[in-house]
Amino acid sequence: MNALFTTRNRRAAEIARALLRFAPTDLTLLLEGETGVGKSFVAARAHRAGRRGRPFVVVDCGAVPATLLASALFGHRAGAFTDATRPHRGLLERAADGTLVLDRVDALPSEGQTALLRVLEERSYAPVGTAVPRSFRARVIALADAGLQQRVDAGTFRPDLYHRLAGFHAQLPALRHRPEDILPFARAVLRRGRRQAQGRATLTDEA
Repeated sequence: MNALFTTRNRRAAEIARALLRFAPTDLTLLLEGETGVGKSFVAARAHRAGRRGRPFVVVDCGAVPATLLASALFGHRAGAFTDATRPHRGLLERAADGTLVLDRVDALPSEGQTALLRVLEERSYAPVGTAVPRSFRARVIALADAGLQQRVDAGTFRPDLYHRLAGFHAQLPALRHRPEDILPFARAVLRRGRRQAQGRATLTDEA
């Protein structure tokens, strides 16, 4: 659950309106914010607003070992390497004309950054073990913790990839920075809990 799209905070409301305006386009989105701010929820909402019914594929860039990243993203043909006994469809192919979400894009190793930049520039890729390019048609939404610009400044994230990802760039504010949203959000959570538990629940005076 996320309060961004029902916010009373002026800045958050501006972000929500812009996200929904750009959702039907092919513009790449870069959503930054600390853990728990709701980046994945916002990405899913943007997908539903623009590409509902099409594939929605999420890859955790920090969870894929660098040695397996190319195969995970691009797929591979049978025999491409020792353990490749059968063809494998990569995440880019599975995303088709839907949405590819790059969660924790700031965790991509340098070779992964270079490969991703090439895909975004050329809108094509080749599965491991082949030289035949395939078209990449999905819209990309990249998620990162706050501070990606600092990684660029430190030389650990490619500036050209950063600018390519930031077709629309939003810093999602944490709930504690939107005090006017806290009580409505708590009430929404309470209503949801009542429906799920089919019981009674209330907010205490202390809450």
